[in-house]
Amino acid sequence: MKVARTLLRRLGLLALLVLLASCGGPGIPLTGVVTDSYTGQPVANASVAIGERTVQTDPQGRYRFDSWSADGQLVARLDGYEDITVDLKTKPELAKAEGEARLDLTLRPNTISGLVIDLYTDQPIAGALVRVSDVLSATTGADGRYLIKGVPEQFKLQVSAADHDEVQAAISRATVQDVALRPNILTGRITDKYTGKPVSGARVSAAGVETTTDADGRYTLRNVPAGATIEIAATDYTSQTLPLPESSTTLDAILRPSFVQGTIVDASTGQPISDAIVLAMPAPGWPVTPTLPFTGTAASVVRSGPDGRYKLDNVPEGAQIQVLMPGYRKAIKPFIEGEFENDIKLEPFEVKAIYITAATATDKNAMRELFDLVDRTELNAVVIDVKLDIVGDVGRVGYKSKLPIVQELGTDIDWIDMAWITAEARSRGIYTIARMPVMRDDVVATSNPEWAVKRAGGGLWADHGGLHWLDPFQHGVWDYNIGLAKEIADFGFDEIQYDYIRFPSDGNVNVMVFSQPLDRREHGSQSMYETITGLLKETHQVLYSSGAFFSIDVFGYATWRDMWEIGQKLEMMAEHTDYICPMVYPSHYSLGELGFDHPDLYPYEIVLDSLQRGAPRIEGRRALFRPWLQAFTASWLPVYAKYDRAMIRKQIQAVDDFGKAKGWALWNAANYYDPSWLNSE
Repeated sequence: MKVARTLLRRLGLLALLVLLASCGGPGIPLTGVVTDSYTGQPVANASVAIGERTVQTDPQGRYRFDSWSADGQLVARLDGYEDITVDLKTKPELAKAEGEARLDLTLRPNTISGLVIDLYTDQPIAGALVRVSDVLSATTGADGRYLIKGVPEQFKLQVSAADHDEVQAAISRATVQDVALRPNILTGRITDKYTGKPVSGARVSAAGVETTTDADGRYTLRNVPAGATIEIAATDYTSQTLPLPESSTTLDAILRPSFVQGTIVDASTGQPISDAIVLAMPAPGWPVTPTLPFTGTAASVVRSGPDGRYKLDNVPEGAQIQVLMPGYRKAIKPFIEGEFENDIKLEPFEVKAIYITAATATDKNAMRELFDLVDRTELNAVVIDVKLDIVGDVGRVGYKSKLPIVQELGTDIDWIDMAWITAEARSRGIYTIARMPVMRDDVVATSNPEWAVKRAGGGLWADHGGLHWLDPFQHGVWDYNIGLAKEIADFGFDEIQYDYIRFPSDGNVNVMVFSQPLDRREHGSQSMYETITGLLKETHQVLYSSGAFFSIDVFGYATWRDMWEIGQKLEMMAEHTDYICPMVYPSHYSLGELGFDHPDLYPYEIVLDSLQRGAPRIEGRRALFRPWLQAFTASWLPVYAKYDRAMIRKQIQAVDDFGKAKGWALWNAANYYDPSWLNSE
């Protein structure tokens, strides 16, 4: 029996050992430390469970099971972390450990939280949408904070809020992400500089977004990108371009009214004047005399309406208002800030001029004598060659030009002191006209044959005098002469006059070759008329934007009929110039004209008849007649008259009796003008 009891005790102990072995080993504890996988720091209060038994980690992240099942599952969890499960059967080494089994655990955080604030104010943004995916998102509370659970280890965080730029951030192994959103809204108020009143309907724009101000001048512009430029514009105001404020959502602006309006009237009659050119000439970048005309390029140009009313927009500060109208002296008035109604009276003006060659213009003493003559007599103007019309230098620019094409071709000469001439003339109140031969230009034709009229069979065509001409069809010829006209106007000349604004005729026209086909039959070449008129149109636009009048010289016979041989048709030309100056020299008319065997003996009749014939052809158009009169004796004629005071006064009387011309100019190639020919001032 004793042996049996001993055997039973041993068997019971063996069964107990087997049972203990099935619960995790022979009585060894299972311990470990739970740490944060991102920070490596211990995780306190994590729940660690094996089967039905659960323990909590202490502040050092430690846990302990005194008994455990080697074939069970260990589960560790804590709010804000991904659960972790360990199948202990896969860890047989734990059951074989001596003293204690150790299993350290890491928990991966699965939340993202943070604060969303305004970049400029640092204030929290409520209602911002914070998004990880279509199913993982949160909205910030009143304190600007958010929390999203269940996020992966790496993801893209998108944060957006009304009137703010969206922000995207790449998140990797992080649990906190604060975000500052840049406001993309701009608000403000637009007011008038002088009245302080709101400007309604102003356009405020930036990078493709636009809004308008309300009746109180206020605006709200949304979705404004960073670094944008703000454009503010309103009718009758100067536009402003402003940088986007760096740390503000408010931008007020004060707009300067930039318009002036009024009525153009005749100073003598008080009647309104229609079709006057009204322009705003900016002040130059150097000291100027406000009573003298500014030169340059107008900021804006308009024409007065049938009632004489005009309105100029985009008038810059310090600008000068100038008015051009044939038959009147150019008016100049300063643009006074804050005064937007500006009526302007035009003084009737008739040019009474003498012709001066470039050679004479180089001699200041000679010029002073001629200016003195103007001062003492009825004269009030001079016509000066600034593009030479001298044998051997026909077409050469008589002053040192700054035009690149002139410098490239070397077609200028430093003869005429342009600044001195205009200053001296202005000091005396003398009207200045710069004469420019255009198509008869031997210098340019030989310097740049591409622009020249060619000769059938090769080479350049030349007239009977051996001079070469430019091809009117060549637009380079247009640009060259328009550029010169503009440059001369900028010197301060009151008027630019084109001569030889025609196709050549003084030679063997049958061998001329142009860059375009040409039909020279009578009434057969509309293209010739259109070409000459086109050049006039472009020149006139440039010159009135420069504050200068524009005139053209034509043959006396051009008042009688279309000059189909040379491309001149008054009806077309008169629309694009201010004055037409027919050369009604009696000596230049054919014998027998008007029944006179020798027209040179009948100056009054020839001049009056030519002007009367031409009047219907320009009636209702812009241009007015201002004829060239003969102030020389045509001694080459078999029968001629000596042109003295009597003969010259007869021509002037004819102009006066015609009644529709606005002045006259005397031509004498030697620049000899006997004071007895002229009435005193």
